[in-house]
Amino acid sequence: MPTCWDESKGIGENDPFGHVAYTLDGTVSGECPDGYDKRIPEVQLFIRINNYNGGTYQLSNDSDLFHVDFMSGWQEGKLAEILEECQPFGDLGYNPPCGCDEFLTESPSPAEPVCDVDVREHILDEATDVVTLLPRASNSDLEIIPKTWTVDPPFDCKNPEVPCDDSTLNFRFRRRLISCQDVADRSSSLCKKALIKSHCPQTCNNSSFCMKDSKARFQLNNNKKKLIKNCRWVKKNLERCQIYDMCNTCRESCLNFNQCEDAA
Repeated sequence: MPTCWDESKGIGENDPFGHVAYTLDGTVSGECPDGYDKRIPEVQLFIRINNYNGGTYQLSNDSDLFHVDFMSGWQEGKLAEILEECQPFGDLGYNPPCGCDEFLTESPSPAEPVCDVDVREHILDEATDVVTLLPRASNSDLEIIPKTWTVDPPFDCKNPEVPCDDSTLNFRFRRRLISCQDVADRSSSLCKKALIKSHCPQTCNNSSFCMKDSKARFQLNNNKKKLIKNCRWVKKNLERCQIYDMCNTCRESCLNFNQCEDAA
């Protein structure tokens, strides 16, 4: 979000955009445009699409630009006090170091990492399919399904009641890399292969592999390098269960590893 503010234009009650601006070079510490003499903290949103192969996209509001809103949960006036009184130290730049010990305290019990499969329990449970038209938020005929869940965080990968999912990692089959989506799009005869149904138990409707390791060799990204590994490699060092989606790939090996992270 923009980091430069023209204080004379207020807080955007009449114009939600013109009172703020991005730096001239796009960096956090870059020079602000003329007239925007106040610098404000930058809020950043990162979005990652698993196995994204490129191409065009469109959001449900007919736009191809992301839009976000920021809602503050701070006690009124407290954040303003911190910004006014706490002085950063070091070079101004991305995430400038700032102690603020007189205002902020580190949590003694930060939240534990959660697994992808657990996060999905909190997602609206509605059917998805290939459609020719995107559903529009303005369509009054759409019924919103109530969002409910019975599991409280923190989560781990030990819950045997959690249904197993396909691995999102591409895997080797007949000397090339494919995904479980490729399996779903092709003939179901592929699911006769133990290698494939162990990697894609949901697509192949084979619950016997829900708590078993994938038999496939899968691709990992490590510092922009493509690595081909298997669950035997993971089993040698269970810290590797923290690699993205490994708990849905090497299920048995990572079953008792309670820090299944969504990060490569």
